[in-house]
Amino acid sequence: MTYLNAKMKQCDNFYDNTSYPASLHSGKGLYRMSTAEVHRALLANPAFSGQVVDDGDIQALSVFQPRHYPAHFPIVPLGDPLEGIRIIQSGWCRLEKYMSDGERQIIDFPLKGDIIGLAGEDRVAGLAVTAITDLLVFETRPGAGLDSIKSPKLNRLFRSAAVRRDAIAIEHMVNLGRRSVLGRTSHLFLELGMRLCGKLPREIVQFSCPLTQHDLADALGLTPIHLNRKLRELREDGILSFRHGLVEFHDVGRLIYLADFDDRYLSP
Repeated sequence: MTYLNAKMKQCDNFYDNTSYPASLHSGKGLYRMSTAEVHRALLANPAFSGQVVDDGDIQALSVFQPRHYPAHFPIVPLGDPLEGIRIIQSGWCRLEKYMSDGERQIIDFPLKGDIIGLAGEDRVAGLAVTAITDLLVFETRPGAGLDSIKSPKLNRLFRSAAVRRDAIAIEHMVNLGRRSVLGRTSHLFLELGMRLCGKLPREIVQFSCPLTQHDLADALGLTPIHLNRKLRELREDGILSFRHGLVEFHDVGRLIYLADFDDRYLSP
C-alpha cells in the first residue's frame, strides 16, 4: 500500500488566512469596507484566479458587499427566494433541498471561490442555504443578477462558473444514481479535497472538514449508520480516514479507482 508523503504541507482551508477588518469577524451583518478593500479581497478570491482585469472590471465589482454569517445561521431560510449572487470568501455552507415530509437532500457544499445564484437555484422550490462554519461572503443586493455587473469579461467569468457548478451537480447526480456507496463516498472526499486545496488528488495528504456524518449522509443519499460502516471500511482498508474533523488520504490510487474519479469537471 502506498502512503502519501506525510511531510507534504497540510491543506487546511477551514478558514481563510486573508486579513480583513476586525469588524468582519464579529456578529452577523453587512459591514463597511472601503471600495479598495472590497476589490482587493475579491481579486484574491479563487473565483477570479488568473484573471487580468482593467479599471472598468474592478469598478464593476462594486456591486458586491461583504457580509458575515455565524455558524449554523440560515443565509437563505427555507421558503425564502434565493435571490442575488453570492461569492464565498471563507468558510463552509450547504445548499440543501427539503421535501414536504421533512427529508433533506444536500445538493452541494459551496466553498471559497464558489458562486451561488448563477445555476438556476432560484427556480427550485424548497431550497435553503445554511452556514456550517463562520462564513464570509460577498453578495449583491437581492434580485441583482448578472445584468448588474457591467463588465463583459466578468460576465463571461460568472457564466463559466455557472457551467462548472452544473458539472459538479451532474457528478453528484451520478453519485446518487449509479456509483456504489464506497464509490460515491470516495468521490465526494476527492472532490472536496480538490476544491479546498486547489491541487490534484495525488498532491493532497489531508484537509480539515467540519462536516458531520449527518451532513455527509444527506449529501450521499445514505443513513448515518450506513455511512459510518463504509467510513470504517475505508479506514480499515488503509484508503481514507475521517476523524475529528480531519480527512486523510492514505491510498489515493485506490480512492480514485473506487470513485472512478475524473478531475476534469473541476477545471475553471
